[in-house]
Parts: sequence; C-alpha cells; structure tokens
Amino acid sequence: MGWRPSIVTTDPNERVNGSRKAYWLFLFPFVAVVFPNLYNFWEPTFFGIPFFYWYQFLWVFLTAGITYYLFRHEEA
Repeated sequence: MGWRPSIVTTDPNERVNGSRKAYWLFLFPFVAVVFPNLYNFWEPTFFGIPFFYWYQFLWVFLTAGITYYLFRHEEA
C-alpha cells in the first residue's frame, strides 16, 4: 500500500488507472461554495461563529475527506 510508480504509456489517450467516475465527487464542494449568496447568513451560529464562516470551514474538511477517499480508492 505504499508508493506506486506511474506507468508511462506511448498512447496519450490510454487511461492508466481505469475509470475516473468517482472524480465527479469534486463537483460537490465546488457547487457548495461557489454561490456565496446562498449561504450568506448570520444564523445559525456555531460557538458564536456566523454560519457564513463555519459553513465554508466545514467544506475545507469535507473536501479533504473526499480527496483522501479518492486517493486511497484509486485503481492501481
């Protein structure tokens, strides 16, 4: 489960790691924060932090989790 060297191919259209369907998961964090007018609210607060800030900060961790999941489950 350690580091794996990349495979060099002569055909640029050939997929090295198979299907990339799971990469659509990256679309969720993008859509969730791209329109700030949808989450620009003061309430509800979380330990005194307005929703606008903790919502974006939550997506930092969710995006890191999605990235970790995709990295670990990438086909060899």
